[in-house]
Amino acid sequence: MPRVIHELAPRPDAAGTEEPSRDAGDLVWPLLITFGLLTVVLVNFAFVWIAASGQDEVVESYVTEGR
Repeated sequence: MPRVIHELAPRPDAAGTEEPSRDAGDLVWPLLITFGLLTVVLVNFAFVWIAASGQDEVVESYVTEGR
């Protein structure tokens, strides 16, 4: 039997019902995607924090005077 069909073939569990088999490799891609997205979010927050903490002071007359 070819390997692909064998891996996709359902196996009976202890109760006798058939469930598809899952390998540890099935979790690798979702974990890598989650880790990558979390990394992107954390880097974006770091950029925002750096930009906000290093901003120039705004002169009060710029805010209060009419244009």
